[in-house]
Amino acid sequence: MTANRHCCFFAIYIFGWAFYGQTSENPLTDFKQHVEALCGKTLQGRASGSLGESLANRYVWEQLDKGSKKEKLSYRFTVQGKTVNSEMVTAFIDRKSSNTILVGAHIDHLGLGGELSKSPGKNEVHPGADDNASGVAMLIELHDYFIEHNSTYNLLFVAYTGHELGLHGSEHLSKHWKKRWKELYQVYNFDMIGRMDTLQPKLIYSSNSDKNPLHSSKSFQLKKEDSQRCETLDTKHFLSAPCYTFTTGIHLDYHKISDLPEYLNYQGLYEQFLFFRELLAR
Repeated sequence: MTANRHCCFFAIYIFGWAFYGQTSENPLTDFKQHVEALCGKTLQGRASGSLGESLANRYVWEQLDKGSKKEKLSYRFTVQGKTVNSEMVTAFIDRKSSNTILVGAHIDHLGLGGELSKSPGKNEVHPGADDNASGVAMLIELHDYFIEHNSTYNLLFVAYTGHELGLHGSEHLSKHWKKRWKELYQVYNFDMIGRMDTLQPKLIYSSNSDKNPLHSSKSFQLKKEDSQRCETLDTKHFLSAPCYTFTTGIHLDYHKISDLPEYLNYQGLYEQFLFFRELLAR
């Protein structure tokens, strides 16, 4: 892409982004705003190392409320002989505790498709509303909540990149932790949490530990699976600590061009937000 096209692309994105403005007083509106912004066609499906991923990172950076220590971690990895340059947005809320809870959600998706696409022959934007704009939206809202509310432990919020190509972002973070964010106490991961069933609402989680049982919710059933998802998602690189990864389940639009914002259950996202904020505060 030429420099002029790059600038034009960026200008179009900023213009569209400005339309959203700041977050509202309505949490359902906020969740929808984040998902729609991350799924915009200008971001071209947020492929790892792409301009669209960089623009998605910029959106997250600007949406995170003031009050935490924000950083962009740059790194590179190799896939099929090609070097991919990427970066991750992190935000650290320091409670002066010796322990830190890591809260993560991957922000990258499939771009225009490729080998991982389940829409064969479609060289089109794969928006990834549930996978994983839903998780990143939760990340933003929880971060901004805890800027103004207390938690027992420090909180590190991370929008992982390099996920779809092999969990490279979470691997990089794990290798460079070195206590810079204090001792790792627990890990929470949001991956596809936007399709909660309206008739039989449930939140599925996988954990490598029973040390800290989760509290129940009046709004949905909490269903535990075995630890397999913890071993195959971004929690894989933090299994020395208690890990929890959450999802509302797989669906027919997974990795397809039809994973669109209008199919998400935003009320379900809000009910999860209430659950997670209580979980992280204790």
